[in-house]
Amino acid sequence: MPILAGYIPFTSVDWPDHITSAVFFQGCPLRCPYCQNKPLQGMEPLSGASSFEAFLAFLEKRKKVLSAVVLSGGEPLVQKDLREAAEQIKEMGFELALHTAGVNFERFKEVMPLVSWVGLDIKAPFDKYEKITCRKNVEQETLKCLTYLVERKLPFEARTTFDESLLTKEDILILAEDLKEKGVESYALQECRSFDETGVSVELKASWTQDEAFLLALKNIFPKIILRTEIGNL
Repeated sequence: MPILAGYIPFTSVDWPDHITSAVFFQGCPLRCPYCQNKPLQGMEPLSGASSFEAFLAFLEKRKKVLSAVVLSGGEPLVQKDLREAAEQIKEMGFELALHTAGVNFERFKEVMPLVSWVGLDIKAPFDKYEKITCRKNVEQETLKCLTYLVERKLPFEARTTFDESLLTKEDILILAEDLKEKGVESYALQECRSFDETGVSVELKASWTQDEAFLLALKNIFPKIILRTEIGNL
C-alpha cells in the first residue's frame, strides 16, 4: 500500500468547482528550494501519519458528503502502488483528480484512465528546470505528461509557483508563451509562500503581483490566466 503523509477531510481549492478530500502521499524526488512540503520529500513515513487503510475508512463514512478525492503530495507518482490505490478509491464511487509535477511518465499513464482532472506543476522554462528542481532530466518526463494531456484533450491546469529569487518575470513570460504554443489552455501563476523556522507562513512581498505591465503581458498570452496569492485569486 502507498505511504501517506496525511489528508485533508474537506477542501474547495484543490480541484476547481469541486468539494473534495485531498490525500497527501509521502515522497518527492525534486528539491525545489521554495518547497512548502519539505517534510514530505523523503520516503520514510512521518510520525503520526495516517495509513491508507485509515483514509479509506474515512472515505467510507463520507460517501454521502464527498464526491471526489485529490491525489496530492509530495509527489504521488513516486508511489509504486498509486494505480492500485486509485482503483480502490474509484471503486468506492469517488471521482479523482491528480496533483503532480509529472516526474514519472509511465506511472502517469497507468493512473490517467482513472483520473478526471490534473493539476500539472510546470516548474520553470524547460531549459532552467535543473536550476529549480535540483535534478537532471526531470523536464523530459514532465513534457511527456504535458503532451499526453494536450493530445488527448483531457481536462487539466498547468501551474507555476513563481519564486522571484530563482526566476525572472521574463522567464515566466517565456514559459507562458511556450505553454500556449504547446496547446495549454488553462494556466495558473502561484505566489511563492515563505515560512519561518517553525513552519508558519510569513508575509510575502512578491513584486509581480503589483506589476501591471507584467500582468497585462500575461493576460495577453492567457486571457483567463489564474493568478493565485495567499489571499486568493487576483
